[in-house]
Amino acid sequence: MTEAHHFGFGIVVLNGWIMQNPSFSGYAAVQAYLPDQQLSIAVSTTEGPKTPADKNTAQVVAQRIAAVLAPDHPLATD
Repeated sequence: MTEAHHFGFGIVVLNGWIMQNPSFSGYAAVQAYLPDQQLSIAVSTTEGPKTPADKNTAQVVAQRIAAVLAPDHPLATD
């Protein structure tokens, strides 16, 4: 691993969820795990020409799934 070529790993903890939400090069994703319920959600999307530049499209889908499966633990970042 060098300064020019390396791998970074970041985890977000949000309302009990352990998650990652990468978005780059036209692809977006969310991987989230809720330990209290042993619940996992994984969503991957591709972005199109009309996708807002500042929006992880997979985040929207994952939030809606989480709202149904774990309403007491929202997966909202805003």
